[in-house]
Amino acid sequence: MIGAAELETRLRSGEFGVIAEAYLHRATRQTSLAVLNGRDRLLESAVAEAAMAPNAALSLGFCADDLATFRIDHGAAGWHGHRWLWREGGRIVREIVIEDGAARAAAIGTAPLTPAAMAPIHAPLGELRPGRGQFPAGETAILPPEWPEAARATADLMHRIWNGRAIDALKRHWHPQVVWRGPDSSSGDASDLAHWLTKLLAAFPDMTLMFERAIVARDVTALLWRLHGHHHGPGFGEPTGRRIRLIGSTVLRMEQGQVVADDTLIDTQALAQQLVTP
Repeated sequence: MIGAAELETRLRSGEFGVIAEAYLHRATRQTSLAVLNGRDRLLESAVAEAAMAPNAALSLGFCADDLATFRIDHGAAGWHGHRWLWREGGRIVREIVIEDGAARAAAIGTAPLTPAAMAPIHAPLGELRPGRGQFPAGETAILPPEWPEAARATADLMHRIWNGRAIDALKRHWHPQVVWRGPDSSSGDASDLAHWLTKLLAAFPDMTLMFERAIVARDVTALLWRLHGHHHGPGFGEPTGRRIRLIGSTVLRMEQGQVVADDTLIDTQALAQQLVTP
């Protein structure tokens, strides 16, 4: 087992190629709860995380371009995550990490947060996109200029399902035996995905999904997005009226025009934190 001091020495020397060689000095890391600025802060975070789960084993799933899905096993438990990268000159300048926070808390022995009933901190802010309303109109998604054309149809489909509340479209475009993996170590088929999404929409009735980035590789389309909304419905504890801002990621594998594998992840631990913390 490597202690924190030895790990820090190895990281600084570049032995693992994690911090000293891979990241620019001004690199940043973002999650749904925090932003770390600078390579030294990333190093400190890596040391702290290694100390919390010293015997954890990392395994990689889908990897392409600047995206990797991963799983970390710690004893009999574990959690999975997605890691998106931006590079300059071959080195990492920015990364977004999304982990299954509730499963991570259970695996390392910390108590998951439980959303508590609290008075609203403010009324809904209204339109999330000026001039377009809370739910973007039309059949097509609003996409960044650099969005790859090969991922446009997938984004439009997710836009209709999530923003347009067309959950029945899952039956047509997701294979009935799709392998779905979601937050809180949940998994199942298309009906389980529909149930989870229905619960999420019920808890956050004004929820809007906004697309940020896409990667297409072979038969896989990966989408990075953000959720904004207010906790006005049942689910995730009693309604608090609080606004949430979450980073999410979906990795879809296609066969013959249908989704056969769906790995959708948000950090529900970060969601719970936003519901209890001003």
